[in-house]
Amino acid sequence: MDIPALMIQFNDWWKTGHVRNEHRKEKRRTLFTEIEKYLPDRQIIGITGLRRTGKTTLMYQLIDHLINSGVDPKNILYFSFDESIAAQPDVMEQLLENYKKLILKNDAERSYIFIDEVQYVAKWEAVVKRYYDLYPEMKFFVSGSASLQIKKAKESLVGRLYEFVLNPLNFRDFLLMKDMQLPEVVTDFDFKLFEQRYSDLFIQKDEIESLLHEYMMKGGFPEILEEESIEKIHRYLRTNTDKIIFQDITNLFDIREPALLMEILKIIASQCANVIDYQSFAGSLNVSRQTVSNYILYLQESFLLRKMSNYTGSHLSSARKAKKFYLQDHALVNGLLGFTDMVFPADYAGRIIENICVNHLASEHFWRKNYEVDIILNDGEVVPVEIKYRNDPTDIKGLEKFMSKFEIETGVVITKDVLKLKAEVGDILFIPAWLFLSVFKRSDWR
Repeated sequence: MDIPALMIQFNDWWKTGHVRNEHRKEKRRTLFTEIEKYLPDRQIIGITGLRRTGKTTLMYQLIDHLINSGVDPKNILYFSFDESIAAQPDVMEQLLENYKKLILKNDAERSYIFIDEVQYVAKWEAVVKRYYDLYPEMKFFVSGSASLQIKKAKESLVGRLYEFVLNPLNFRDFLLMKDMQLPEVVTDFDFKLFEQRYSDLFIQKDEIESLLHEYMMKGGFPEILEEESIEKIHRYLRTNTDKIIFQDITNLFDIREPALLMEILKIIASQCANVIDYQSFAGSLNVSRQTVSNYILYLQESFLLRKMSNYTGSHLSSARKAKKFYLQDHALVNGLLGFTDMVFPADYAGRIIENICVNHLASEHFWRKNYEVDIILNDGEVVPVEIKYRNDPTDIKGLEKFMSKFEIETGVVITKDVLKLKAEVGDILFIPAWLFLSVFKRSDWR
């Protein structure tokens, strides 16, 4: 494998002085701004996330930003690994030594090393740690589609690595990518703020609702943002999922039955929002409980699934309680279940909106004890959130029971088109999904 030749192919800005338009693209994700704050720091930047969410594009945009900020293009190295290149002995050392010898030549200058698809390189963290310690002016960026690989690396790179997750586009990102002008985000459950945002967006309400339907069908993968064909959207989603299961997970975790992984994923897609019992799940598939537990973990670590635990008020107790799982991108439900209708039946639309809200809020808990609440947020203040995607959300007993039991002052109901404040057990905010998903963002401390 000719590493120097590949370096030249990957880094054409060494010759041209700029990143090609098709690589850097015009529109930036909000994560770009978050990472930008850490560019002056020594720490390694780790970027993880579901396959095809734009990690490589984000790296190119960071490179473009550095060049435009006055960094010498030759002081920026980008390299993307695949399985064949990564299999070469000592490939990471070869890459870095060739770069230092042939291109950089001056270790005292600040340099930026971008390593894409790092999960394919065995023991990459040991090499990066050594260069990080030996060459303080080297700033490393690594990306990968397997969370477990970065988590393991963080153990040996403790204090040296900051991890950022690039999720599929949430609805606000989707709107911004569609050039929609939006007001500032709301980070508190203040009804007056939502009333103000409703007024701000009232003229655009019909358009936003139409785009929400489009988002429900397409999901948050940037590459199919403008695709109109449902057939092509589903083909893209299925192909991406197949690659994750039959290539990424199978190779990284030495899976013997990848078809079982796909079967588990399809069952969970059909039962999103239902509590999963590992034992009965295992019995229905005729496999061991441990196999189900392991395979679900692999699906989580590859960013296909999001886990939620039953809220008890105690972290340790919650960890042992019942689990729910949602897909990390709701459109995968459509693709896996073969849903192609342009009109969503009410029940199915409610399930998709719930999946969207769970991901939008990065939810970790629900509550079930005789009654049920879909989402429990705990950002210092506990807030229950119930999804009632219809225009007559009357049955909110679960929410009221939770607020009474835990003495909660504020609850939220996500509706289809109802905006109102109900003050009884506490303040219950009824907020339309299109408005909530357009303007609400959880506190930045997370």
